[in-house]
Amino acid sequence: SKDTSVTSASVNLQNINGFLLKRSRSVVAPNAKLEFYISFGDSEEISIGLFFVDRVSTSIPENNLSVSARNSIGKLLKEQTFDENYTFNKGTLQENLEDILNLAGIENYFIGDSGKAWKLNFEPQTSILDGITEVIKLLNNWQIAENADGVIGISRTDDARFDVASTYLFERDKTCFNYSTEYSDEQTYNRICVSCKEPANQLLLELPPHKLWVSPMHKTLYVNVPDGTSLAELTDYANNLVTSISNAGRIETFASKFTPQMVIGDEIKMVEDDVVIGTVTSVKHTLGNKGFYTEFTVDSSGRKGKPLLKDYLNKIIGNKTLNG
Repeated sequence: SKDTSVTSASVNLQNINGFLLKRSRSVVAPNAKLEFYISFGDSEEISIGLFFVDRVSTSIPENNLSVSARNSIGKLLKEQTFDENYTFNKGTLQENLEDILNLAGIENYFIGDSGKAWKLNFEPQTSILDGITEVIKLLNNWQIAENADGVIGISRTDDARFDVASTYLFERDKTCFNYSTEYSDEQTYNRICVSCKEPANQLLLELPPHKLWVSPMHKTLYVNVPDGTSLAELTDYANNLVTSISNAGRIETFASKFTPQMVIGDEIKMVEDDVVIGTVTSVKHTLGNKGFYTEFTVDSSGRKGKPLLKDYLNKIIGNKTLNG
């Protein structure tokens, strides 16, 4: 899901030749590492996740073995705390973040260079993930995310080392065989007013008619940007909001052909409409004896490389807090 960096997996394993499950114990135990790959015919293997086991349920003599697991962020960063290692005094933020990941036992990672010389100090009981999250909130357009191959990245959202978003084409009733749609005018407006106190600037824009419905005439979104925002930056804020609001209001959920490469942030385009309908905000892959398919949700307010409307507003609010 776009709203969390934690990915989970639920797996039913076949106990072929009694290899995984003995009468007295399971070979698969909590904290074991699971790596999943899939290939089609002679194609190269595609990584669909690296996970650490949370829970194992077994049944004898049925030979059933069910496993639930989470990715490295969920298991190694969310569950561990700083304890006595809560101060990081290297010369750069990049070095201090590297020490934090090493403390958590993360083996594969990359960290962007923010140019900051921040030293870090946390409460001992703080989870390592919460500590990292609080730091990157202070950096514009930064994120922590885990790629499908298990590599954790802490860097700008446009860092090419993160899984790269793509555009996928689907055709209703053929390559996507089940779908539902929710319409809401909660994030649609007729006008926006973006203003800054120092320097004093204000921009009031009439939005073009919404593609799906008519918004009330006086439904206006008021946004205050941080002091110090130039008129050019304010105008850029406003134009981005106009673009997002013009497309907002539709959330679609699909069940489709199995698409293991799909990641959060991908664009979805429908063949019959020849138009991009939005950005993927959640993905669920199901594979096994009952079939192979992918379920995903699409938000119409997003476009590849652009934040969703709610993310853009949160970014403005966050910047205001930091500068306030």
